[in-house]
Amino acid sequence: MNSDLVSSVSDSIAKVLEEFIPAANSTNDAELLTVAETCKLLKVSRHTIHRWCKSGKIKFVKFSKAKSGAVRIYKASIIVFLKTMGA
Repeated sequence: MNSDLVSSVSDSIAKVLEEFIPAANSTNDAELLTVAETCKLLKVSRHTIHRWCKSGKIKFVKFSKAKSGAVRIYKASIIVFLKTMGA
């Protein structure tokens, strides 16, 4: 039953992403999202986004060497990440 729930949620996320994010091979590969925008889109916490960035699951860019530097998430990497998760 858990696998059915995971599959259903993954399908729902994929449908939402298709509406808001262009295909990973489009000219918008370099489009960036803030951590807050990514959290809202994926309905996960800031901590989860930062953990996925740190582990290399999603690609990001940091605009400062300071610990509190601004982080942006590549939209295309979210699509790739979700596809590897089975979404």
